[in-house]
Amino acid sequence: MFLIILYNTMSLYDLKQDQECIIIKICGISSKRLIELGFVEGTKITVLNIGLFGGRLILFRDCVLGLRSTLAKDIEVKLIR
Repeated sequence: MFLIILYNTMSLYDLKQDQECIIIKICGISSKRLIELGFVEGTKITVLNIGLFGGRLILFRDCVLGLRSTLAKDIEVKLIR
């Protein structure tokens, strides 16, 4: 018997402006870079704005940070509100 835990997860790229989330998992080629920047499981993120080419302006650990759309797709999150 397998126990499957399902989260209501999505990528950071899928979030809209002013939505808040918590990081569940980092995947992809740039995962090492993101982890070194402090993107670890359980960290709260707020999407402040969406750029012209899909990049995200986020509030992360009391800092405002801009992420490319490719990096935003590598961050799996759980929606808070």
